[in-house]
Amino acid sequence: MIRVSIIDRATPALRQILARARPEQVHKVAAFGVRNLVRDHLAALNQKPNKRGWKKTQFYAQARRAVTARASTSAGIVEISKEGFAQRLYGGPIRPVNTRALTIPALAIAYGRRAREFTNLQFRPINRGNLVGLLYRKTDQGPVTLYWLVKRVMQQPDPTVLPTNDEMATAAVKAVEDNLAPLLDR
Repeated sequence: MIRVSIIDRATPALRQILARARPEQVHKVAAFGVRNLVRDHLAALNQKPNKRGWKKTQFYAQARRAVTARASTSAGIVEISKEGFAQRLYGGPIRPVNTRALTIPALAIAYGRRAREFTNLQFRPINRGNLVGLLYRKTDQGPVTLYWLVKRVMQQPDPTVLPTNDEMATAAVKAVEDNLAPLLDR
């Protein structure tokens, strides 16, 4: 789970609003402004094709649906409760769990699917560093590799899966100015 906290480090323009509104109210409006920005950002990412042009898994659409916002008297909080999202953001090693190897798709037909969804896959061991083998299927044209089997993967961090800190701060300030300032002018 990813959590973004919006904490009071207000600009002078917001100090007036903060002085006249309840802190929890300000944090809630700011958090919902950031939540909307994050959702829009994830929707835009979901429109992009994946690296290989294969059928999309809708990862970012699922992450968009997992974005929530809440507030307390001390902060606004935006959470993204999508499995794998923190891995994409921060990167790091990926190791197999309850199995000996990770399956890396070799063809578009295998992308987004588990190896067990296919019938008649055969294993060919290859012990070259990280590569431990292949899962392939025999066809009339010869063997076709569907997956490479590896011991681990090192995923690079991708900070572009979230808007920048400046974009989120701007969204929080704008939400407060747009939604609370008119109410307090009465």
